[in-house]
Amino acid sequence: MSKIDNFSTMLRLRAIYKRLSQLTWTVKTIEDKYSIETVTSEKTETLLKNYLELGSDLEEAFKDWQKIYKEYKKNGNYKSS
Repeated sequence: MSKIDNFSTMLRLRAIYKRLSQLTWTVKTIEDKYSIETVTSEKTETLLKNYLELGSDLEEAFKDWQKIYKEYKKNGNYKSS
C-alpha cells in the first residue's frame, strides 16, 4: 500500500472515530437532559427513542470500520501479533 493509500485510510478511520466521539457527546448531553434517576415514563420513551436512533449511527460507523479493516487486511498490511 502506498503512502497516499495509507494516509487516506488513516483519514477515513479518523473520521469514524470522530463520529464515535460525537455520539459519546450526544449520549452525555441526552443523559444530562434526562436524569435516569428521575425520568418519567413519558421521558423514558423519548430517551429510549434517542438511544435507538444513536444505535443506528453506531452501527453505520461500525460497518464503515469493518469495510476499511477488510480492505486493509486484504492488501496484506495487517499482521496480527
